[in-house]
Amino acid sequence: GQMILDKEKRKEWYGHMKSGAESGWDYSSRWFLNDTVNDDYPLLSISTGNIIPVDLNSILCRSAEIISGYFDHLERPEESKKYSQIADQLKQAIRNVLWHEEDSTWYDYK
Repeated sequence: GQMILDKEKRKEWYGHMKSGAESGWDYSSRWFLNDTVNDDYPLLSISTGNIIPVDLNSILCRSAEIISGYFDHLERPEESKKYSQIADQLKQAIRNVLWHEEDSTWYDYK
């Protein structure tokens, strides 16, 4: 049969598929880049590695806050500070990159 993707494109596509599987999110149109949808083979349009999801980053941010609190409770201030800084950096990045002022909401970055 005919190969739909050449070797290099197949490798890139498998990377996107693995990223999606690791995230636990389904393969919906959310992961399609708007200008690359392949009507004949829609799954080939999956591009998870090129999209920054707002919900996943929010979960990572909150997780860093929780870990910081655990280390604070365990009286391990260096580790607490490290995770607090990670949370702060994620919050700032989420605000800077994913916030859409005109719509007053957050969007995935594509």
